[in-house]
Amino acid sequence: MNIHSIEMEKACAFFKKQLINQEDDIIHTFFGKLNIEKKTIYAISSDYHWLLEYWSSGLYKKIGQRISSGIKTWDHMDAEHRCVLKKNNIKYKTDITKNYGNIVDILSVATARSLKDEDLLSLYSKKPIISSISSSIWCKFNIPTLPLKGIECPTRLKPIDIEVKHECFQFGNIKFTCKEMETIHWLLELNSFKEIAWKHQCSQTAERKRIDTIKAKLNCQGFSSSALFIALKDNGITASCLKDYIMPP
Repeated sequence: MNIHSIEMEKACAFFKKQLINQEDDIIHTFFGKLNIEKKTIYAISSDYHWLLEYWSSGLYKKIGQRISSGIKTWDHMDAEHRCVLKKNNIKYKTDITKNYGNIVDILSVATARSLKDEDLLSLYSKKPIISSISSSIWCKFNIPTLPLKGIECPTRLKPIDIEVKHECFQFGNIKFTCKEMETIHWLLELNSFKEIAWKHQCSQTAERKRIDTIKAKLNCQGFSSSALFIALKDNGITASCLKDYIMPP
């Protein structure tokens, strides 16, 4: 399948620029958000030509082998995966995968050396940030999903988890809903109103109302965004503290 497009090429180049501290040992970084039910995927790579190679070789049809949660290396994949690595002079490739029912996130890194436990922990901690950056770029460049025709995978993956009734977050006497916390999380990552509305799949008007509600709870309604950031910081709500909360993909 030929997936070449100018928009995708620009998106991949922009994605590469966001990975400012990418080590020399890292050959490329890929992130994909797969919808099992619809059999589509949002995809992006710091190496646009790798993305083209993956689809033109037909390897995408075997993506079902990569969707179970966990960490897996391509040297344990089938011969076709190893052949594509050899063709592209890649020694090691590692997937860090998490499934959320019908949605599967795949962070995949090609490297010049095998990864140690501390490397994997570092990459795993960066996955939510890379997911957020990727979503912003797909929105910015109007990147559509890619079809995954002919793939074989379960119609739905159910992760093993403990369900907890969790409807709000509390900071002192201030309570925020889950969606308000998501908005705060993305605001602190400097996403625009448009990008946050896209993530929530709602109108910009609805998202602005949600932000006004957040401001009202922080007693800074009617003030600028900088006043909101100051109010958040004064109440101990920072980007670093939000890493302790589980944010949806």
